[in-house]
Amino acid sequence: MAKRKRKAAKKRPGQNRQPKRRHNGPGRRSPPSIMRRLEQWPFHEVLINSDWREFGALTQLVVSRRHEKSGDVVVGVFLVDLGCLGIKNGFLSLLSSQEYRQLLRAILPLQRRVDCDPDLAAKIILTGLEYAESLGFQPHPDAVEAFPVLIGADASACDELIPVGDGQGRPYFISGPHDNVKRVLRTLEAAVGPDGFEFIVGGPDARAMLGDSVEDLDEFE
Repeated sequence: MAKRKRKAAKKRPGQNRQPKRRHNGPGRRSPPSIMRRLEQWPFHEVLINSDWREFGALTQLVVSRRHEKSGDVVVGVFLVDLGCLGIKNGFLSLLSSQEYRQLLRAILPLQRRVDCDPDLAAKIILTGLEYAESLGFQPHPDAVEAFPVLIGADASACDELIPVGDGQGRPYFISGPHDNVKRVLRTLEAAVGPDGFEFIVGGPDARAMLGDSVEDLDEFE
């Protein structure tokens, strides 16, 4: 694992006919007829990982709306990196109540989740989106398809401060197994300069992925 700290530099979502049931995995859309009527489905649960405020933690959000007659659930799932990359992943699904519970257990086990106000969820997503875009990163397209699940939520009604970057104005990138490290670092350098961000790169292939820039990294255990 390798780590480099950099100095600071100065530097910007929400009919009576019952929908046909369909289970959408990541990357697949819900039927347009559901999307047009989504506001008529009241919020069911909005859940978040309990440690989302901790430095370096990714934010996992599960936003669900339930059809009062059928019991079906439309659920939007979001993975947000407030440190740098913004909306890393997400998807929208139409599930039965049982399928929803199974999904929830897999994504956010009971001991790791807490209730979240819809307005707070909207603010987290909006803040992460805007911060990442200011650095040159775009949201995952599958997650964008899930934004309408938050219709009716008002980010501006939430007074909580959402922490971004390292908490002191600098982007902070912690690499994940599917991140293109070179591309992320180049994007950050273009946005805030070579001394305007911090990062941690881990994994057995860190040196190969970083190439020549590994010379500037300090090894630590």
